[in-house]
Amino acid sequence: MWETFVNHIQVSANTIINTAQLFYQGVVSNISILALIDIALVFGLLWWIYKKLRRTDLIKILPKIFILLLLVLVARILGLWVFFYLSAGLFVIVMIALGALYAPEIKKVLETDYTLPTRHVTKSAPSTAEIQTTIKILVEAFSVLAKAKKPALVALQVDKPLSRLLESDARMQANLTIEALIDFFGNGSELAKGAAVVDGSRIIAAGSKLGAKKKLLFNEDNPHIKRIAKEFGAVIIIANKTTGEIAVLHDDHVYKRLSPKDLSQVLQTVLVYS
Repeated sequence: MWETFVNHIQVSANTIINTAQLFYQGVVSNISILALIDIALVFGLLWWIYKKLRRTDLIKILPKIFILLLLVLVARILGLWVFFYLSAGLFVIVMIALGALYAPEIKKVLETDYTLPTRHVTKSAPSTAEIQTTIKILVEAFSVLAKAKKPALVALQVDKPLSRLLESDARMQANLTIEALIDFFGNGSELAKGAAVVDGSRIIAAGSKLGAKKKLLFNEDNPHIKRIAKEFGAVIIIANKTTGEIAVLHDDHVYKRLSPKDLSQVLQTVLVYS
């Protein structure tokens, strides 16, 4: 009985070894330089897609697409052609479906004007007309966000640059528009977890913690936000999630319970008349 048991173990071990050898030989025989280049190009494309989608809701779907694509690649390497064609066909169907379901988001990602940080150049102060346009955009955006009780925080760079507080993955260069701010804070994206930093008519960062070690709280009583408003002379605009009220911080001043009209007057006072 003992000999029978040992024989069964030996047979099982030999079977596993033979299977492993066949698998190894199949992998080696199907791998070529062109196949490796092909795989490298695919993963390079996936990395580019990840960098474009990491700030959108589409990032949640990317791991599933990656797994499906990995199955396609494994099937091709092992020569499992029936499984390869089935999985490749499913991959094409999934991509077409995603293109149809998320067409606006995909278009927005491809058209967004994100650029790498450039060398520091001296720029002229914004004109009164540009400041008035910025104020109008901020007032209208916060009017919508406050009415919908969506938490929002915008840091407007005024006296000192806020660049040293910005994380590298939060930096961007995009036009300041009402739609952009509402999209950041109104749709529950990753960018809604941090501040949008505005310099003139440009958004230079989004989803930033502004140097905070923990989660950035959207509250006018937050000591970290007060410090930034005082030390950097920044104008901090906050929309409260619970009350829907708007607050502004600048230097030592805190303006609470602002209506959209009050917000416009405060920004006029701070940015124009001062």
